[in-house]
Amino acid sequence: MLKKLVITLVIIAVLIGGYSFYNNKLGTRAVNTEARSVKTKVVVPDSITTTVMADGRVVVAEEVEIKAPVDGIIEDLYIETGSYLKSKDRILKFDDEALVNDLGDARLEQEEAEKNYQELLNTYNNQDELYQLQIKDAEQNLELVNLSLKKEEIELANTRTDLVNQIDSLERELDKALQELEKKRYLYEREVIPEVELETAEDYYQAKKSQYENLNQSLKRFEEVTVPNSLQLAEVKVENARNQLEVLKATIKKERITENNLELARIKVKKTENKVRDIKKELEKLTVYSTRTGTIINLPIKAGEKLTTGQTLCTIADISNLIIEAMVDEIDINEVSTGQKVNVSSDSFRGILEGRVNFIAPTAVKEGNINKFKTEIFVKDLQNILKPGMFVNTEITTNHREDIFTLPPLAIQGENEKYVYIMNEGLAEKRKVETGLENLTEVEVVGVENGEKIIIGPFTTLQELKPGESVVEVDSGDQS
Repeated sequence: MLKKLVITLVIIAVLIGGYSFYNNKLGTRAVNTEARSVKTKVVVPDSITTTVMADGRVVVAEEVEIKAPVDGIIEDLYIETGSYLKSKDRILKFDDEALVNDLGDARLEQEEAEKNYQELLNTYNNQDELYQLQIKDAEQNLELVNLSLKKEEIELANTRTDLVNQIDSLERELDKALQELEKKRYLYEREVIPEVELETAEDYYQAKKSQYENLNQSLKRFEEVTVPNSLQLAEVKVENARNQLEVLKATIKKERITENNLELARIKVKKTENKVRDIKKELEKLTVYSTRTGTIINLPIKAGEKLTTGQTLCTIADISNLIIEAMVDEIDINEVSTGQKVNVSSDSFRGILEGRVNFIAPTAVKEGNINKFKTEIFVKDLQNILKPGMFVNTEITTNHREDIFTLPPLAIQGENEKYVYIMNEGLAEKRKVETGLENLTEVEVVGVENGEKIIIGPFTTLQELKPGESVVEVDSGDQS
């Protein structure tokens, strides 16, 4: 019984193993009997080149700007754009009117400086006596305003005395007028005198009373307003005179001419003398000469134009020594290095010129919204095809490898893990690969063998293809 059980278990195990093996084979062989049409490429040792494309412009390798050495108006211009110059050839001659005017101004400055020095020297020699006289005058003025203050006080006191005396006199007269009025009123009440005499007495009394009140008001105003204001004004004059004296002393101390002041004045005289001498030399330099041999490539001036010192007169360059400035996108710049080979083409000429990367700018510049790096390229232009300002296309070779396998980019499948399909005995076999260099048409592939057929299309077939599916090779004319 046990023996039968063992035999039964063995048979079951064999059946399960066979079933698993059959299923695994199906994993590599498609059940579908209809073969897919594919295009293939037989891999053989190949090479790959990667490049960076950039627009460029032809510029001179070295140029020199000639600057105006002085201010002035161009009287004669001896060159034009394209002129070929040798070193020390004449470029232009300035009109000397501006410099002559400058010379006249400088001479006036010199005369003024010499005059100022002489005046300082005279003041220095006589300043002690002069300052003593000024202080004496200020002290006398202070003494006078003090006397004026005392005089004002006396006059104010006398005026007050007069007012008080007038008030006393009126007060006595007012008392008499009052007594007379009371007498008239007594007689009138007893019908001794007519009413007109009483009215006359009343009018006289009121007039004296009004005079008395007005004089008291005048005295009050005099004591409360006139006296304080007059004294304040006189005291202000005294204070001003005292301040003027103090200011004068401080000013004299501050403005006293010293040996240092004289030395500064002498230095100014010397400077104006030097200025006159320098302008005279400038008058001798009104003709400008070329500093090097070359061609005029920029001439922004014309005869009769007024120029300022340092303004560009012209640009001289050796147009036989040209380079290309290419603007490389920041995305590609890390692939570019000095010494790399460059192919140069343009609509302006036929064929390709060869060059080498010579310099890469350390910082980018904006072109629109894109950061680009200026890259200088030396070019072999034996036929003198290139001209300054010409636009060109540059193709910089960044990498090149030999004896490798390459495939079209569409043949590479997968995102993180790359793979291709190999055509093996009519079936699609999935193969894991690694990629290296790539350009627009080729990708370096590691993981395939020499002579293997790699399925490279059509694209839709590659997207749907499964391992083990039947495939049949067709030529490119059969694919869509």
